[in-house]
Amino acid sequence: MELEALLRKLEDAMRSALGEGLSGLYLHGSAVLGGFNPKGSDIDFIILAKKALTFEEKAAILDALLPLEAFAPPRGFEMSVVLAENALHFFHPCRFELHYASNYRLDYLADPAGYFRRYQGSDPDLAAHFTVILAAGRCLLGRPIAEAFGPVRHEDYLASLRDDARDAMANLAQNPVYACLNLCRVLAYVEEGLVLSKKAGGEWGLTHLPKAFSRVLAAALAAYAGDGRFCADEESVRTFCAHLLGRIFP
Repeated sequence: MELEALLRKLEDAMRSALGEGLSGLYLHGSAVLGGFNPKGSDIDFIILAKKALTFEEKAAILDALLPLEAFAPPRGFEMSVVLAENALHFFHPCRFELHYASNYRLDYLADPAGYFRRYQGSDPDLAAHFTVILAAGRCLLGRPIAEAFGPVRHEDYLASLRDDARDAMANLAQNPVYACLNLCRVLAYVEEGLVLSKKAGGEWGLTHLPKAFSRVLAAALAAYAGDGRFCADEESVRTFCAHLLGRIFP
């Protein structure tokens, strides 16, 4: 199913799940920043709720979302539900009512109550998600972005990006493409204040990083745009990442 048709289904599903309790629905990630690849990207969105969610409302959201995964890209969805007042009056790390990614599907189905207890709290990643929404997001339902989201401080966004950089390095062996492109994206913000997608971050790296790293970056961009197969040796990747980390954490 094409992205636009799927987004219409998503809108209908969230209206049905929350009714009057739904404050807004906002798209972020590669779908708005560019570089969306149906083979390797997920669909990222934020739901704003008017009040704290009950067990039944959380179940209604996921029970409406899960059938749509059959029409989604292979990586599916990733979303968080946040109270509208917390998006408008942002603090870091922001609290959320519910988080879901498609790779958690079986965890939810096996034990909904346990899942809901685990996936609520505060999340430093929301500083990055909200910054992307403010810079390039798309309002699917609810108030315009400028009216629904308050400003995110530079310090909070940078802290979120640096946390993400650490996570990327911790999982370098499992996902070197993500690590390479994500570190470029983080460095582009650290050095130039740019809010970029992973793809755009890699393209920025091609023109701003030493030419010795061009082969690694070109391989990462080709894998990201294609089927994910990454043709670069491990030593070159680690040297590349170490260089970027030295500039991200001076």
